[in-house]
Amino acid sequence: MDFLKKIADILKNFNGWDAVEIIAFAFIFYGLLVFLKNANALRAIKYIVIIIAVYLFVRYFARYLPVLNYVANLVAVSGVVIFFLAFLPELRRNVLKIISSRKVSSHFTANSEVSDEALSNTVSEIIKSTQSLAKNNTGALIVLVANAVPSHIIESGVKLNSAISSALLESIFNTKSPLHDGAVIIKGNSIIAAGCFLPLSQDSNLPKELGTRHRAAIGISENYDVLTIIVSEETGVISVAKTGTLSRYYDSDMLHNTLTEFYGLSAPQPVVKKRRRK
Repeated sequence: MDFLKKIADILKNFNGWDAVEIIAFAFIFYGLLVFLKNANALRAIKYIVIIIAVYLFVRYFARYLPVLNYVANLVAVSGVVIFFLAFLPELRRNVLKIISSRKVSSHFTANSEVSDEALSNTVSEIIKSTQSLAKNNTGALIVLVANAVPSHIIESGVKLNSAISSALLESIFNTKSPLHDGAVIIKGNSIIAAGCFLPLSQDSNLPKELGTRHRAAIGISENYDVLTIIVSEETGVISVAKTGTLSRYYDSDMLHNTLTEFYGLSAPQPVVKKRRRK
């Protein structure tokens, strides 16, 4: 009853500041809804700064904005708890990224000075195996590493340090292989590990039809400098993920251009025949 009486007294003394309060409260409420719908811990920082600025503004004009001040105090108390509950998975993933970055170099034993010829052969072998896997609707997840990934991802699978061949890749992803459900990690012209588990993307806007492989491919590409190739076991469709963006329906030419660019190889220029003038 006291709360209703307070509201009635506020309505009787309605002024310009009350209008500002209502509009500000509406914007804050709408912003919170949008924020929770598109949860992303990295984007959360700018929202937190805005919320703090609004909170300080409300506190400064507390005597003019009693209702908004009351709500701001509640948000200040419960906001930290809500934040950690809502974004705990992403926070954990980013913490793992920081603490693991110092333990990656020892896992990559491939020669850093790989010849263009060897890299071109690697591209050919990856394309050959990918096309074969897609033709047979065999699911696959291949991660090409530009620099490094945390050691806990490598250690989640089986270390190989083997030369790349289409036969080896196809045997790894054979459904009877114990490693077929995980990801293959490739650096340079070597398969570093197989059967690795990757962090899943927490992007709520991804299409619902995307399975675990696609979400894992997007998830690791969101956090590390990698290129991931996915073969769908349901449709045989080849997809590529980089920097958190998934591109689907790749053919051999598209895959060749993407891998050539990734490895820094000079792509062959198309031959253009000039027409003779009569």
